[in-house]
Amino acid sequence: TLSEAIIEAFCEYYRDTDYGDTAPVEELDEASLAKQPNLNKYYQQMADWDWRFGKTPEFTHHIETRFDWGIIDCHLDVKQAVIRDVVIFSDALNVELIDLLKDTL
Repeated sequence: TLSEAIIEAFCEYYRDTDYGDTAPVEELDEASLAKQPNLNKYYQQMADWDWRFGKTPEFTHHIETRFDWGIIDCHLDVKQAVIRDVVIFSDALNVELIDLLKDTL
């Protein structure tokens, strides 16, 4: 859905006002990228985990969600796309679940 929305917005923005058309969308796969070394090099750079996530700034994030069995309120400290600390508050009666969730994150 996200890809389709991005393609639609791109085509709308770059629509030829004289003809009302855009160039056809071309989906690239590994075989077509292999035939275009410069594009493939750029793709490999953009696909690299360190480039996409490793240089992200340090940030905190707060997530609160209500389930049938209780509320989970997570506070995350993240640095270079790695969760460094988690604090979880909940009114759930299953304390082991909360501990397991924290340890898993």
